[in-house]
Amino acid sequence: MAIDSTWAVTHLQMFVEMICPGRGPLGTTPPLPDNAIVPEALVVETILDEVTPDWRTTVSASSVHRWGQHREAARRAITELIRAAEQRAQSSLEQPAATSVVAHGVDDARVLTAR
Repeated sequence: MAIDSTWAVTHLQMFVEMICPGRGPLGTTPPLPDNAIVPEALVVETILDEVTPDWRTTVSASSVHRWGQHREAARRAITELIRAAEQRAQSSLEQPAATSVVAHGVDDARVLTAR
């Protein structure tokens, strides 16, 4: 199953924001309650299973924070998805140049064999 990287990163980032306390205009904001997090956690687990299938064994669970393992795995998956998109973009930029070099080499070979 291919995953839409933009969609996946959006859900992963939203999940991390949901479970991490932050700073708001009125001070520290607490994480959302579990009944608000669980539906998004199901989506995030599906994404994590696709992007990093071994996340449940390679990312250690937190004894302090219920969603700690999910948070760390989500952050890693965000980085992995962004890097993969950057690599695809870079390779598509290089592809015409590589094709041009190959085509040019074929033309050079034809000239040499025609002599």
